[in-house]
Amino acid sequence: YSDVRYLVDSVVLLRLLRVFSLESYYYALHTLQCVLWLNKWPLARAGGALVSVWFVHATLLYICENPRALGGAIPPVGPDDAGEGGHEKGEGEGEDDDGLTMVQRYRSVLSALQYSIVHLFGDFPETDYTTEAKMVHFAGIMGGIAIISTFCGVFSAGFVDYLETSRHQEVSQMSSDFLSATVKMKIGLKKAIENRRARINSGQSSFVAQEDCGKLGIHDGHSQNRQSSIVERPQELLVNMGAWIQLVFNFVLVVSLINTMFSSIPQDNTPAAATACLIVEGICTLVFVADYAAQLSMVGNGWCFSQPKARMTKSCQAAALGPNPNPRELRELDRALPQYMVDYCNGDARKAMNKWVETLKWRCEIDDEGIFAQPSPDFFTIQRHYPTFLHLPDKAGRMTYWVKVGDLNPPGLDKDGMTVERIRDDYLWQTLFTWDVWLKRDDKQYLTIVLDMEGFALSKITPKMMRVFAASYGAVQAHMPDRERLVIVVNAPEWWRTVWAVFKPFLPERQQERLRVSVGQEESINLLRELIPPKNLPKSYGGSGIELGKSPANVLRQKYAAEGTGR
Repeated sequence: YSDVRYLVDSVVLLRLLRVFSLESYYYALHTLQCVLWLNKWPLARAGGALVSVWFVHATLLYICENPRALGGAIPPVGPDDAGEGGHEKGEGEGEDDDGLTMVQRYRSVLSALQYSIVHLFGDFPETDYTTEAKMVHFAGIMGGIAIISTFCGVFSAGFVDYLETSRHQEVSQMSSDFLSATVKMKIGLKKAIENRRARINSGQSSFVAQEDCGKLGIHDGHSQNRQSSIVERPQELLVNMGAWIQLVFNFVLVVSLINTMFSSIPQDNTPAAATACLIVEGICTLVFVADYAAQLSMVGNGWCFSQPKARMTKSCQAAALGPNPNPRELRELDRALPQYMVDYCNGDARKAMNKWVETLKWRCEIDDEGIFAQPSPDFFTIQRHYPTFLHLPDKAGRMTYWVKVGDLNPPGLDKDGMTVERIRDDYLWQTLFTWDVWLKRDDKQYLTIVLDMEGFALSKITPKMMRVFAASYGAVQAHMPDRERLVIVVNAPEWWRTVWAVFKPFLPERQQERLRVSVGQEESINLLRELIPPKNLPKSYGGSGIELGKSPANVLRQKYAAEGTGR
């Protein structure tokens, strides 16, 4: 090599810097990384099976083709009168071989590995093998195809599961963003209308009114346009500048690829052309270094691939592990098989795991982590017509969930546009808040439900409310089953005794033990004091504790419904 050519070939190594900017152009790299990580153990098991078949196949070929493997002597082979493995060459045989005999090729198990792996893929002639070796080939190729197909199947299924869960998450995120924008718009309009009414009623001057509107972010005419243009112009310039810089980086990448192809043409390999290619390659390398440094500053996590905006939740990652997930991987994702699921399946771990896998898919679909990021305005609307409260624990340490059944107002729910689906989704939101947020996914925690039936009438149980109860109960029991260990009914009407006497014999003994009913105020207070400490009972129910709605759990629930977490 000349000095210039040697320098050009040295600079070529720096072209590998392109690899670090590929994520900007190909989202598939991140997808591939996630698929490999989420399916690492199934892929490892399939790969281990393939390696095992490979070694067994190579060993059998070594035994069949090398007499020394069984303690025999290697017969002398002449260069002209014998073919590979001691077989006489026919006409046209051996013209394309590598000059080695079969004994030389299979002189050890290690040397047999390179030929064995090619045979497993069916890409090498088998005419010069012994009969025993051909039988090994037949069985090896059949088994090899199956093992290789298993590996490819796991890989393909991983892509399908990942893309499916990612799509569910994208749809959930779009719905959440739309809800957030709608709520913000509604709040903004409400504030603007209230502020305008306040100005009219109080007779404030236009100057003060304009100042108040400015505090709310509402401006009129030229003042609004002027302020918005002052704020938005620098941001717009930055966006345009970033787009142009990215365009330059892409252009330099194309130039570098063309330069690489041009420098490989022998006809143009002159000293002047080599010098020009060197200069171009040097400039491109400097641009690649700048591009790589910029990406590192944005990512902030070393050389790893940048993460996309849509983060895959832990439930989605756990769901992507397939129908038979590894328990250790579930624990690493904080999605281990919960104890209440095992108890519900009477200790059958396999049945419980199958049910838990379906729950993980459901949690992924509803985005159980992002569901609290945005406010839940339906919560307050429904609470006005169907009040529920999280309250202090009972004597067994179980949190109490109070429902004022007598205050149920179906016409009010209809008037405010609360459909069956919206009421069901709100109930699921409350349930997930209780178990995931307040109780921090403690799978050994259970719940006591208190139903206050004061003022209840059968006319409140409309067909729509029956559908609401069925949909809500069905969803909760399908994915969080049997977590209500006690149901306390207080202030039940007198006719309840007759109804209870008729239906009680048909209920299982366990259900009878979990349901306690009291009629009248005095009997209800005595029952509540028996099961709940007086300090945790509201004063209106014969205790000395705080009233319903003021417990820390209920206050936090209201805060989440009003503001969300913002994450």
